[in-house]
Amino acid sequence: SNNNLEGSIPATFGNLTELISLDLSSNLLSGQIPQEVLSIFTLAVYLNLSNNLLDGPISPHVRQLVNLAEIDFSWKKLSGAIPNTLGSCVELQFLYLQGNLLHGKIPKELMALRGLEELDLSNNNLSGPVPEFLGSFQLLKNLNLSFNHLSGPVPYKGIFSNPSSVSLTSNGMLCGG
Repeated sequence: SNNNLEGSIPATFGNLTELISLDLSSNLLSGQIPQEVLSIFTLAVYLNLSNNLLDGPISPHVRQLVNLAEIDFSWKKLSGAIPNTLGSCVELQFLYLQGNLLHGKIPKELMALRGLEELDLSNNNLSGPVPEFLGSFQLLKNLNLSFNHLSGPVPYKGIFSNPSSVSLTSNGMLCGG
C-alpha cells in the first residue's frame, strides 16, 4: 500500500496462485478490478484495493474468493449492484464497500455471510429495506449503512438492539428502530 502505483491492476496477478493476501490500497490504480484477481482462490487473509481510482462493477467472479476473511473495496468509484455472488464468500469476517457508487438493494444472498464481524456499506446509493437477516448475525459488531437511500422499518433484533454498533444516519426514509 501507499506506493504511488499507477495504471491498471495487471490481469497476470491471477497467476499468483500461492498468494494469501494482497494489499494495493492507497495508490493511483485505475480501471476495473480484473476478474483474474478475483479468481485467486488461495487468498485467505485479505484483499485490500481501497483508496484507488478503480471503477466499474464488482465482477460476479468475486464468488471464487471462498477462503477470504476480509475484502476492502472502499473509497473508489465502483458502480452497479452488489453482486449476489458475494454470498459465496462464506469465510468473510470483514466487508468494506463504503464510499462507492453502488446502487440497488442489499442482496439477500449476503445472508450466507454469518461470520461477518464488520460490514460497512455506507456512502453509496443503496436503496430498499434494511435486511432483517443482519439481525441474526451473532458475530456482527459494527454495521454502517449510513448515507444511502434505504427505506422502511429498521429491524430491532440482534445488532439493531445496540445503537452504538449500528449507523443508519442520512437514510431519510427509515422508520422505527
